[in-house]
Amino acid sequence: GPGEKIHDRIAASWARLLGAWKHFRQSVDRLPKDDAGTTLTRNAFLFPLLQELGFGTPQPAKALDLNGKTYAISHAWAPRVLIHLLGWHTGLDARSPGKRGAAAASPHGLVQDALNRSPEHLWAIVSNGRELRLLRDNRAFSRAAYVSFDLEHIFDGKRLHDFTALWLLAHASRFEGVADKDTWIERW
Repeated sequence: GPGEKIHDRIAASWARLLGAWKHFRQSVDRLPKDDAGTTLTRNAFLFPLLQELGFGTPQPAKALDLNGKTYAISHAWAPRVLIHLLGWHTGLDARSPGKRGAAAASPHGLVQDALNRSPEHLWAIVSNGRELRLLRDNRAFSRAAYVSFDLEHIFDGKRLHDFTALWLLAHASRFEGVADKDTWIERW
């Protein structure tokens, strides 16, 4: 807002999220291992995190149909950023049979493939509450290219500087622009 310094805003976000994290960790630690914890993870921590990053509460997305292939991605922000939110007990790099958004492919692979096929999306966020990954359309299949933030390490360790890097890079304002080339994240 007017007169507000960015580091004051980040510090306020940090304070709110530390409280959300404490409550979330107490709740998630009581989950049975066979419970993915998707609703708890989203409502207790990922939605508050995304609100603090300027995304508001992302809208549930209809499955994307791209060239005859369906992608069950959980949310989207505006028309530009795909957001796939999973439960605490769902890994990002392996299939999880029976779990929506992770059954047919790893969540990371699912979102990366959707980004690579979609002419409308260039960026995506994938998170299970433990880790948040920022993905970009990337046609190189030889290696994955993404930025990862270890949320568990950041919040359990009370690492404000690491959170500041997350906030500065992944804030919704970085993805705003008339065209993809006009966004801050693309300029960087």
